[in-house]
Amino acid sequence: MSHSRAKSTEKSRLALDAVEVLGRLAGLFAERRRQLAEVAGLTVVQWQALEEVQHEHFMPTMFAAQRASSAAAVSKVLRQLSDKGLIVTSLSDKDGRQRDYKLTDQGSFVLSLLREQRKRAISEIWMKLSADELEQFVSIGGQIAGRLEDWAEKAALQNKKESSTNG
Repeated sequence: MSHSRAKSTEKSRLALDAVEVLGRLAGLFAERRRQLAEVAGLTVVQWQALEEVQHEHFMPTMFAAQRASSAAAVSKVLRQLSDKGLIVTSLSDKDGRQRDYKLTDQGSFVLSLLREQRKRAISEIWMKLSADELEQFVSIGGQIAGRLEDWAEKAALQNKKESSTNG
């Protein structure tokens, strides 16, 4: 085997190993997020909604769009949070067709517990890396994320183009 072919094969193996590690990390992050939410008596989506409700200009339609979810699904999550006593809903003072959502004291308490758990995990895992290691991770991770976003966007455009040609 030629030197350049061996080098190419090694690089391909490393690329596949990197994809595997990234997959492991993504899976572990998702599982940890699920565990944290569960400890607080929430689902991950409920936690995400609770995080968003704390912002003054929370809009369920925007939340649904960001998550590629339906308005009905978001309504259900908001109702669940209300039933748990974590948020309150009222008609908007500015527009009677709109609703305002606010955290209750209990909702704020749950979010502070979740933040404390997240802070502890950062301290236990990330802060044990050197500043140089963190910089390298951020740099390489940012490059990979950007390339994945670009690739996904191009693939979506190509799929749209193909479906309009075939339709």
